[in-house]
Amino acid sequence: MQDILKEYWNSILHRYTYDTLYSDELFSNLIQSYSEDSRHYHNTMHIQKMLDYSLEFSNEIIDTDVVQLAIFYHDIIYNSLSKTNETDSAAIAVQQLSKTSFPAEKIKLIEQFILSTQKHFPLIENIDLHYFLDFDLAILGAEQVVYAEYANNIRKEYKWVPSFLYNKNRKKVLQHFLERKEIYFTEIFRNKYETTARKNMQFEIDVLLK
Repeated sequence: MQDILKEYWNSILHRYTYDTLYSDELFSNLIQSYSEDSRHYHNTMHIQKMLDYSLEFSNEIIDTDVVQLAIFYHDIIYNSLSKTNETDSAAIAVQQLSKTSFPAEKIKLIEQFILSTQKHFPLIENIDLHYFLDFDLAILGAEQVVYAEYANNIRKEYKWVPSFLYNKNRKKVLQHFLERKEIYFTEIFRNKYETTARKNMQFEIDVLLK
């Protein structure tokens, strides 16, 4: 998997910096972050699946580089005890990419993409951001057995939280999504995943209430 991720990374970064040592250092830091023992869902597999979506829907995306770099950085900081994961991740993306020739206005877009994951709602109107958020939430519309594994992995990331409190807060998060008029922001993802996602989340709520 790491080799595949490295191919994605190099295909972008090598066009914006001649400093391969710096590029390799950044990639190594990314892998180290996404391979932390505390990560059971927000890990390298999650990143690769999102990157694969970015290829699958490349004809719909305007700026693949922005989307893929946002994918790489959006969970570089992930601590279930913290409430600033998104702002911290966005800050690292800005800091590191600013040392390359990647355009400043596109770095700003990446920052907004990552910050939008805090509430999974677009902070700016941008079709690529819509796809990026949908890629991140695609797991909600997976087959129920895959969704159940995802839900179990999220619980593992919050193993320090007592069950009664976790169940209460998790139900609140799921209910928030169910109360949306639409979970997904692109028509393609709504048609493909919306109905299943709603069934999955209601299934998880029913399990939590038992």
